[in-house]
Amino acid sequence: MTLCEKLFCAALFTAGIAGAAPTIRSGGVVNAASHVPPGLPNYGIARGGIFIVSGDNLGPEQLLEARFPLTTSAGGTSVQVTVGETTIDGIIVYTSAKAVSAILPSKTPVGDGFVVVTYNGQKSAPAKIHVTHSNFGIFTMNDSGSGPAVAKNATLDGPQVNTLTETARPGQTMSIYGTGLGPVEFPETGAAKQEDLNLDVEVYVGSRKAYVLYKGRSSCCAGADQIDFIVPESVEGCYVPVVVKVGDAISNFATVSVDPDGKPCSNPSGISAADRDRLQTAGSFRLGSISLYRNSTRTAGASPSANVNQNTETAAAGFLQYDQSQVQSANNQYGLSPGACTVFTFRFDVDDSRPAEPFQPALLDAGPVIEIAGPKGSKQLVRQGGNYWATLGGIGAPDYLEAGTYTADNGAGGSDVGAFRETFKIAEPLAWLEADSLRAADRAQGLNVKWTGGDPDGIVSIVGVSTKGLVGAQYTCSERVKAGEFTVPPVVLLSLPPAESGDLSMTASTDHRFVAPGLDAAYITSSTSTARTLAYR
Repeated sequence: MTLCEKLFCAALFTAGIAGAAPTIRSGGVVNAASHVPPGLPNYGIARGGIFIVSGDNLGPEQLLEARFPLTTSAGGTSVQVTVGETTIDGIIVYTSAKAVSAILPSKTPVGDGFVVVTYNGQKSAPAKIHVTHSNFGIFTMNDSGSGPAVAKNATLDGPQVNTLTETARPGQTMSIYGTGLGPVEFPETGAAKQEDLNLDVEVYVGSRKAYVLYKGRSSCCAGADQIDFIVPESVEGCYVPVVVKVGDAISNFATVSVDPDGKPCSNPSGISAADRDRLQTAGSFRLGSISLYRNSTRTAGASPSANVNQNTETAAAGFLQYDQSQVQSANNQYGLSPGACTVFTFRFDVDDSRPAEPFQPALLDAGPVIEIAGPKGSKQLVRQGGNYWATLGGIGAPDYLEAGTYTADNGAGGSDVGAFRETFKIAEPLAWLEADSLRAADRAQGLNVKWTGGDPDGIVSIVGVSTKGLVGAQYTCSERVKAGEFTVPPVVLLSLPPAESGDLSMTASTDHRFVAPGLDAAYITSSTSTARTLAYR
């Protein structure tokens, strides 16, 4: 698939109802790359950017891709955007029954307005749109607005697509592709001119600021942008977050793969570089995971002594087979790189949301039951719908998980995964410092979190959620336990809507890798999480 096909042809192709009027879904007008829903701080359609309108009966049953020179009508579909007293015709990129993509002309005024789609003479009801000068979105490989970015490494042999195996090196030039940098003065119905735009553009890779070399249209396509930058030093990992800030507008968060030597990447947890070599040879990868999890929820009272704590302990296991394309485009499937953060946006009306992970692996059979035995006896994870699940303790029952030695045993095994019996240890949990006194976070100042103890080889995940109406955002930051603290940067928190009833949790996890017949890699993960309410202001 070419880059232009990647940018323009990701759409849902289901049939419309013949003769029915077009309808636009609630929240269905979004940036074509980021898919950030209306209501979030980083929502907006930039002048000169590509946007998508989702709904029903918007165009022909089969997707129709426009050709150069682009026009304001294709396949009987046209899009009109009205801001104030000005109505502008969108430049059609593609049209189908479920989705229409168009370029918002650079001459469109900034402000709040509405969109109308016309198909075969019938008009939709107007849908809201917020037009901005700039609001960049990064295209992602799985077209969800999160996960691996559409990015290229600059090499002596020409641009090379950035993947888990074809990584960038610190100090190397990289290009990411998206839309929404801002308006241009040249015609927008043909291939774009490459000229640097006079904009205040910042690129953060793994929370480190990169040096930007170019920011402007990509020569491949109308409305598509390209940002060239130098990968910062001291950055590495399979899923290194990348985010772009244009003025005050923050993009979606995507990831790139970075290795000090440009070799296949490796994370502290997840599949290794050797695993990736096997993946390239075999074309598929079988992964097993068993997770033991304690969640301690703290509900803030009028004073620290009035806080309410409650433990919930669960266990889950899954045995999955991925093909090569699924591993390459998976949405942080194998762990966020330490020292970095990513943000995922969502809607509660799920029918209007894009899936966080469009590519689903095949489920493997590891037997009917997995037994966990530890200092407080045995528990069974029973297979349900292809995965395994059990409640271990809490919610009126005694706690089960504590520091000590455990075993995981699947008996005689199953049709896909053979028998295994593995011994592992759970360390003493870490302590979250100053958790009881933490009440609110200033999004513009960042958030510092400190801890002590725990397994020094483990990983800490800091997760926050803030919602407003039907939309919300969740951030996840990763750091090594031995670091002792982490500061969530403002560029992350400013992607969240302000709310007085958000959440914050800190989870310490330790991975134990083992060998099981029928699997390329298998992990047992023990995690302890503490969550509390937190206002984001």
